Amino acid sequence: MASPKSGTVVIALLTLLLVGVLAMALRGLVTGPANAPAAPDPPALTGEDYDTALAAAEAFVRDNKPEEAVRVLERVITVYPDRQTARIALAEARRLLGQLDQSLEQYAAAIRIGPAGAPLLFNAGGVADDAGKIEKAIDYFNRAQFADPKEPRYPLWLAQVQIKAGQESAARVSLVRVVNIDPAQAIAWGTLAQLELKDNNLDLAWQHVSEARKHEPDSLAWRVLAARILNRQNKPKDALDLLQGLPATDRLKPGVLQAMSQSLGLLKQPEAAAKLYQDAAELAPREPEWAYQAAVWLDRAGDKAAARVWALRASNLGHEKARELAARLAP
Repeated sequence: MASPKSGTVVIALLTLLLVGVLAMALRGLVTGPANAPAAPDPPALTGEDYDTALAAAEAFVRDNKPEEAVRVLERVITVYPDRQTARIALAEARRLLGQLDQSLEQYAAAIRIGPAGAPLLFNAGGVADDAGKIEKAIDYFNRAQFADPKEPRYPLWLAQVQIKAGQESAARVSLVRVVNIDPAQAIAWGTLAQLELKDNNLDLAWQHVSEARKHEPDSLAWRVLAARILNRQNKPKDALDLLQGLPATDRLKPGVLQAMSQSLGLLKQPEAAAKLYQDAAELAPREPEWAYQAAVWLDRAGDKAAARVWALRASNLGHEKARELAARLAP
């Protein structure tokens, strides 16, 4: 996630590049003069040095050298521990290095220094989410949405981490807030539909997925979700009609295959479901799951011999359940 940039930093960088002194300035900031003894306490940087250091750090990040940016910025914050811009820059450099805990520490410091604006809180929430610190992510995203109540991204991301935390009721509240801010947020409608489908609230799930499809009519995800809801409503023919109109390449995608085979199963056509997976397996011969599903549906259709052939094929590709099925179907 991008962090704010200082205008003075960019100006300083361009000036240094033009006069050719950036490398010299940076070398002094990072290592000190050649052969000089290490000082116990670094001397204070002037305001010009501060801008130079931040400019150098930005240059390192652009050159894909975040570890060098960290060296510069750690030096800066020892001298200027209360400069928010330096803390944010260091947080971003550490994030680029995958040092998420250290990045979070710098974001927390930047937030304490202030101002704690919504974009800063949002970026901190994203790093917390990436680090698996879900409660921290929830806190930061929640604060971001109240700092800027007109931005739909903040409650949307909040809802996603709330779902991860098992807080589905709270996630519903956040998603409703999203669509109240921006009714065209299809992802919020679709997520609401998934939550209602999970709880078997089928009419409400259908209303929500219909809204998602209205705003993103070409979305394969929302079409598949609609088919799953129709199957759950015991309308497999409608679900199948919805999916059979897809291009052949889309019909062979995992979610589509699963929904179509479920429809065919409800229509008591296991042979047709098996054929779907046989066709998919022929197009992707190294994919064991398709061969296994072909075996499963052939078994349901009563064709034990053919089912065993496909189970063995999946087993040879390393599918453990297929190995068990082939053993069960052995004559």
